[in-house]
Amino acid sequence: MTPYLTRQRCNCVTFIDLQRVRRKADQLAASMQPLNDADERGDTTPLYEQVPKCPGCGSTRYLRAGVVSFQEQIEEERNAIKEFERRRVPATALLQRIARGFLGRLEFRRRLLESERYLRKINRAATRVQTRVHGRLQIPLLKRRVKMGGGIFSGN
Repeated sequence: MTPYLTRQRCNCVTFIDLQRVRRKADQLAASMQPLNDADERGDTTPLYEQVPKCPGCGSTRYLRAGVVSFQEQIEEERNAIKEFERRRVPATALLQRIARGFLGRLEFRRRLLESERYLRKINRAATRVQTRVHGRLQIPLLKRRVKMGGGIFSGN
């Protein structure tokens, strides 16, 4: 058992009192022996050693036993993060360009349909006006033809 703990994320080394841990382990083993009275056993929680906090970052996670250099792993992770960040900006721009192009095409279709509807309304209104005007112009002509005795369908 080694008295050192190395944090895998920041490569800091923490010292633990190994003699104290061994004494606690011995006390724990002795307290677990069967006793006649269950009340004499008591609470064994204070026998456990607290995990020390990392002096660099204050965390108790990613601790490994012994003095081990994790500098290569830390450099690899740092390089991977840099590479990810380097690729993320162009990828984000590409996604935005694709999304904006899609939304632009949707907006173009909407405006095109709107202009077609507007032109249809204008053409329909013009057609109705023309039919009214042509119909009113034809009424006196028909009356004259009927008076002359030609009838409605005659070519005179």
